[in-house]
Amino acid sequence: MFLLHGLLQCPWDLYGLLKLAAVLLGCLWWLRKPRRLPPGPINWPLLGNFLSLTQDEPMLLKSWARQYGDVFMYHVGSRAVVVLNGYRTIHQALVKQAEDFSSRPYMPITAENSQRKGVIHVPYGPFWKQHRKSTLLKMREIGVDKPVLDQKIAMEGQSLVQEITKKEGIPFDMTKLIQTAVSNIISTMLCGTRYEYDHPGFQRFISNVALNFKFSRLSMLPNHYPWTKWVPGLNTEFNRTLECNKEIREHIREHLVEHETSFDPDNIRDFMDAFLNEIRHQDDEAATVNKEQLVQVIRDMFVAGIENIATALRWALLYSVLYPDIQARVQEEIDHVLGRNGTPTMADRKKMPFTEATIEEVLRYATVAPLTVDHATSRDTSLNGYYIPKDTLVQVNLWSVHHDPETWPEPETFDPTRFLNDEGQFQKKAENIPFSLGRRICLGERMARAELLLFYITLLQHFHFKLPEGAARPSEKGLFGITYNPVDFDIVAVPRFSDMCT
Repeated sequence: MFLLHGLLQCPWDLYGLLKLAAVLLGCLWWLRKPRRLPPGPINWPLLGNFLSLTQDEPMLLKSWARQYGDVFMYHVGSRAVVVLNGYRTIHQALVKQAEDFSSRPYMPITAENSQRKGVIHVPYGPFWKQHRKSTLLKMREIGVDKPVLDQKIAMEGQSLVQEITKKEGIPFDMTKLIQTAVSNIISTMLCGTRYEYDHPGFQRFISNVALNFKFSRLSMLPNHYPWTKWVPGLNTEFNRTLECNKEIREHIREHLVEHETSFDPDNIRDFMDAFLNEIRHQDDEAATVNKEQLVQVIRDMFVAGIENIATALRWALLYSVLYPDIQARVQEEIDHVLGRNGTPTMADRKKMPFTEATIEEVLRYATVAPLTVDHATSRDTSLNGYYIPKDTLVQVNLWSVHHDPETWPEPETFDPTRFLNDEGQFQKKAENIPFSLGRRICLGERMARAELLLFYITLLQHFHFKLPEGAARPSEKGLFGITYNPVDFDIVAVPRFSDMCT
């Protein structure tokens, strides 16, 4: 101010004008200088930090957070990626600043697989708000938060028990059986159809869903280097993702044709019927509620649901085998509440605190989805003192929350008692966020929790699980990918009641 006052007092000669121009240019430079971006590793030309990324990406991001802080930035090619770590930072972004951090980035793979429809991958805005609300209402309409879901899981649980009994104590891998049981619940609720465990068409459908989570980093290249989707060799896995998702949509369209033929507005049987009913009541032909949106919403729910629930259940069984004392304590609780023939419901969990705590610890310790679906900023914003521009890709590292020693003493130890209070009752903890937080929290959380808990109870009610005789102890450390999977392991299911063997 003193300098500006002095300039205004000086004679308006050439020297004074030059001084005034210098001050104005300095002010303009100060106003336009880059704001404080998050720190991060050195950004190499063309590649960014792509070569530094490893298969254990959540662990790498957690280690970078120790070096750069809970908000940092790295690059893949020319694209900046901001990573959020730690519960406080993630809660601040996804809950307190939800308007800023609830969008989705443009990614070529997801854009082509989702056809820019559905709910999971569409950007934050009116279209997403309309369809998320509509989807939640339809899920409630078909009974996802009612006892009807428990009944369907109980019936499927009995079918799963029968399939396991056929193994007659021979070691086997539970993956296919679990995937089929979980898929049948989702298929029944969404499309009204249940399949036998050896149905070849349904098994192919399940395999296509699983493939979405098993492609290597090469399949992700077109998301950051779009030109690679036209390069032979580099585009092989990218094209395979498109093909398998095309088959998924065709499977759903077959159900849609059947539903249109048999549709009765007075008898809404499932999610697909509820959606068709909404379409038929529209007056506006340009409305966004249409058959292709229906197909994509159901595709989203299948892809998100099958892999995450089935993988979490596999982890639960692995921990039961590795910690037989925990398995025995869960079975003692089940026997006390249900006996050998009782049918579990979600209401029973209040009577089985240790069982519920065990499932909660599975969700923490395994963290099946260690990185949430990518977020994006919907406008220029700031977080923890750092400027983050609009449309920045944001990764949310749930692994950093669930394995934070400040929150969880000895976080690398599997310990269900973390979720029990001094009276031995279940105690939920805000920092356990396996389904994320905020406006993009998992749509199917209620269904996922019900399937995981009730299938787990049913299995331990009927079987004692152990490793095959002489088998090496499987590692508790899993394999990172889009989901975090246990290593392959065989299991022996021993019927707990003698008449199950006859």
